[in-house]
Amino acid sequence: MEIGEYIQARKSQLNFYKDIELYTKAEGKGFVLYKKVGITLNDMRIDQARHPKILHIRQMDKLKGIQEAQKGFNKQLRADVKSKNPAKVKETLVTVVEETLAEPRSGSLEGVSETVNILVSDYSKESDVVKNLIDMSYKDYSTVLHSINVMAFVLGYASYMKYSQEEAKIIGICALLHDVGKTKIRQEILIAPRKLTNEEFDPSLQNLISMCQTFGTEGVAE
Repeated sequence: MEIGEYIQARKSQLNFYKDIELYTKAEGKGFVLYKKVGITLNDMRIDQARHPKILHIRQMDKLKGIQEAQKGFNKQLRADVKSKNPAKVKETLVTVVEETLAEPRSGSLEGVSETVNILVSDYSKESDVVKNLIDMSYKDYSTVLHSINVMAFVLGYASYMKYSQEEAKIIGICALLHDVGKTKIRQEILIAPRKLTNEEFDPSLQNLISMCQTFGTEGVAE
């Protein structure tokens, strides 16, 4: 296979890969299979200090890797909710959103949907998870944390208005992803302390439209 068929695996996702092959790059040999499908790095009993610092996956497995990681992080989120530890809940939420926004595409929404589903569950309501997230939301201003904060406030409102779990889930997903278009806009434009020029504004608008079309045509609108 050509080098272009491989990309570096995200370290935060490595331990969740089970149905994805991992490769290492060997001098003079190119990319060599390191982990086969059906097992994880933990199954191989290899700790972080022993496996290669850089591992690769095939480009075609990129979306599947995000989805596997989301499942793992959502499993952790359920445990955090049950532990009634709002700081851990928020920490895991940050990771889920960061992983999703690193490659924002329609297929990665499946994991985010489950994330919000966990937060609107009966158990979450009983343990005041959303209320505690709101209480922690006043000093965080990054895009990821802002998105989580907005979702927390929206879910709090949904609870106050006695929305059904399905209704709360839908508006929670919308709140969590309301700034997803920003991931396609250059950082210097996002933080520019002035009015944008037409040359800067038009491409930014097209990126937002493109993201809406991607999500809207593959099931999000439903």
